[in-house]
Amino acid sequence: MPDSDVTHGLAMRTLKSYLAHRGPADAVEVTLRTFSLRAREDAVAAEIMQSRPHIVGFSRYVWNGTHLNGVVRKIRESAPSCPLLLAGGPDVAHDPARSVGRKGFDVVVLGEGEEAFRRIVEIALAGSSQFDSIPNIVYRKGDSEIVTTRPAPEAFEDISSHDFPLILDADDHRMFRYETSRGCHFRCRYCKWDRSGARKIRYYPIEKVKGDLERIFALPRLAVLELVDSTFFRPRDKARGLEIMETIHRLNAGREASGLAPVGVVTEQNHLFLDAETCATLSRLPLRNGGIALGLQTIDAEVNQKVLGRGFNRRTSLHRIAELSRDLGSRLAIDVIYGLPGEGYGGYRRSLAFVLTLRTAHIGMYHFLVLPGTHIADHAAQYGIRYETVSPHRLLSSSTWSREDLLEAAKLSFAVYLFYCEDVVPQLNPVRRVILDEVRGNSLPVFDDLVRYLQAEHRPLFSRWLRTFQDSMLDGLTDAYRFFVRTENGAVARRILSDAVAIAKAHAER
Repeated sequence: MPDSDVTHGLAMRTLKSYLAHRGPADAVEVTLRTFSLRAREDAVAAEIMQSRPHIVGFSRYVWNGTHLNGVVRKIRESAPSCPLLLAGGPDVAHDPARSVGRKGFDVVVLGEGEEAFRRIVEIALAGSSQFDSIPNIVYRKGDSEIVTTRPAPEAFEDISSHDFPLILDADDHRMFRYETSRGCHFRCRYCKWDRSGARKIRYYPIEKVKGDLERIFALPRLAVLELVDSTFFRPRDKARGLEIMETIHRLNAGREASGLAPVGVVTEQNHLFLDAETCATLSRLPLRNGGIALGLQTIDAEVNQKVLGRGFNRRTSLHRIAELSRDLGSRLAIDVIYGLPGEGYGGYRRSLAFVLTLRTAHIGMYHFLVLPGTHIADHAAQYGIRYETVSPHRLLSSSTWSREDLLEAAKLSFAVYLFYCEDVVPQLNPVRRVILDEVRGNSLPVFDDLVRYLQAEHRPLFSRWLRTFQDSMLDGLTDAYRFFVRTENGAVARRILSDAVAIAKAHAER
């Protein structure tokens, strides 16, 4: 059901704002609803249909696609007069016709959707369901005909003209996602950020950005602002990025002066663009721990350059990341991926071992997703890739990764999250302190021994955690956290802590 700690997606807010300022605003009432993925599909469908909507739109991503399919089926089963069902987002673009039909969506919007959404609403208000004139959509005409409209030569919104404010609604969410630009300068072959390969960044007017931030920071319960731009400090964008960060600093100072808690900031950055000035500016912000995320992914230069399509000088990059770790401390989070094509389990271990030498409190370890429509997915056969055909499209195996390798990588990653990453399970933080303060050199063997210990002494528990972790990283870690906070598990929890500390200390003495 609706969850006050789950924020509305930025796409939904943006579509509502566009429709209010560019569309038939007087004739349309738009309501945003956000549901937890843990909510039952029939309960979500019933909640949606209570207001008897004429149009229901969904933003579909790799993490919610399967759930949305179930919700749509329940809506169609329960509603004698079904509303027009729309979908957009990156997880429908690769095979939109598969999502459209009598049991699926009525219309799928490809690419950026503001103007397409406005025109769909306008046509629907006129009592029509003929959407042929709208480019870049796939829709169901009648009972069975699937129509793909003409592709527009330029499917991007001119966001420089979007000078109207973002509608915030009267919600009470603790997290807010916001973007000041769209697009990406890079062309990573595993990513769907900019499928056109245009390597072009478009910007919202800076005064609009400042105005939106003013109103966002006025939300009394807000705790976290996540900036979802691809990067801020490319040399040509640096002055603009610094201006935005200074605005955030000023607004946080205003919150504190009025008795409100400062808002923690989360943002992803590229290590190549973080110099002394940008680090100094970022350090003035109340960054949430791990608030500056670096997508390292792998330290293998050949995999980065020849497989992933990323410019990567190993010596320069690793040296710079080590410097940033010293300068930013607990503010820094570093992400690595297991399952990358061209890199096997041994390569992943080397990348993870390097990150552990930085002694950062926050490491993100992710199972590789083969996103349909990306270069990697289009050339899957070249790498012997097998992957899930439904969301979230996890890698199953490849020429360099067996299923067994992926399982071992998941075990190792789970152990690092559990015993090392700060406050994932706070009761286990003493293990982290021993590793940081007493273990010298490569600490990866500590986690190998911790995995062996959990398999030998707590196999049913560890197996349950691991199964959940493989299905959903967040759910697996949440399951472990809940185990350690329940008083009835106290004896087992204390034993795991004591044994894990002893294992870490044994490595410190070697």
